Amino acid sequence: MQKVSLVIVALLFSVILFNIENVPESLLNNQNPLSKVMISISREEDKWNLDNPLLIWEDHEILKKWEEIIAEKVPLQGSIDIRHPDYLLQFFYENSKENYFLWLGQENGESLIMDGKDFERVYTVKENQMNELRDLILKTTP
Repeated sequence: MQKVSLVIVALLFSVILFNIENVPESLLNNQNPLSKVMISISREEDKWNLDNPLLIWEDHEILKKWEEIIAEKVPLQGSIDIRHPDYLLQFFYENSKENYFLWLGQENGESLIMDGKDFERVYTVKENQMNELRDLILKTTP
């Protein structure tokens, strides 16, 4: 009986851990749900146009897509020489803000993202996740 109970507890623990991996970082960090995403382009190297963002998203469906992208990003293995990012993404929560850098790939291509707090790691974004958002970004890019 104890072995059966132990197996059940182990299975439940595994299911909980698997589901936690798929939760957006904002929820894991005890933050409130995402309320806004602002995207900015750089005026010049390392100077972002924060006073005049390219886009501001507050639509629930688009915010949900951004949360999924962040939650499902895949670490890029090895070292990489990388150019200046195309965009700065600012994720706004009730009491905090997170920054990400985005290198936008070609249509149906791979895009890269970097957490603004961790410059050592670059992540790939699934092309099917980025396609719709890529179109929205490019429609407004001057």
